[in-house]
Amino acid sequence: TGAKGSTRAVKMVSNTTFDEWPHLERLEAFSEVDNLASQKVLLRSGFKKEGVLRKYSIIQEKATDVVIFSLLFTDIERQIQIRAKL
Repeated sequence: TGAKGSTRAVKMVSNTTFDEWPHLERLEAFSEVDNLASQKVLLRSGFKKEGVLRKYSIIQEKATDVVIFSLLFTDIERQIQIRAKL
């Protein structure tokens, strides 16, 4: 389905990014506060919600709050270790 495909795509891009840039420690993603579908995809992809950035982005000429998410290289390592134990 669309959600599973989106999650798979985000995971693939995240893993590839960390593989290509080995010194990179952190990825960030942003979502409009009302875009719950995108937020679910990010959470299922391993990103952690950090908070809301108030009036951070201009969308259709209006200052809009966004949710910031992060994924650390160590988060990916931990996921791999957990899967290896299963």
